[in-house]
Amino acid sequence: MFVCSFSNPAVAERVCVKTDTGKVVCGQLVQDSRSRTARKPNSSIPLDGKYSFSWVEEANKTNQCVQTKALQELTISADGLIDGYVNLSGPNTFSGKVNPDGSWFATLNTNGYEFKGNISNGVISGTYTAQPNCQGKVTGFKKP
Repeated sequence: MFVCSFSNPAVAERVCVKTDTGKVVCGQLVQDSRSRTARKPNSSIPLDGKYSFSWVEEANKTNQCVQTKALQELTISADGLIDGYVNLSGPNTFSGKVNPDGSWFATLNTNGYEFKGNISNGVISGTYTAQPNCQGKVTGFKKP
């Protein structure tokens, strides 16, 4: 019988193996997290397209933060470039990049807003910080 063992934390894939007796056994193949091959962020959903994107404040020490807001438009291109806009006392641009591992970073050209997180299978998650002393969570998803 053939037995495989890998250490965690890891990324799981579905695999089937044939034993010495000819029996086929299927399960999760676990790849060691030390692998140097970056995972693709969207294995089942293409990255490029239109997305919803909003943020909700969690800490505000100066009452100068936007408590909740959504971008009017957010587009991610096939090469991972992020482009969007929101109207905060005038139009403001939102731009950034999705990395090959699914992590992303973006900025809004007002009050030092910086956003970061992960995108996987069309779902955006993350956090933001802004000046002065604002922070919160971001969420989004790919539009059909």
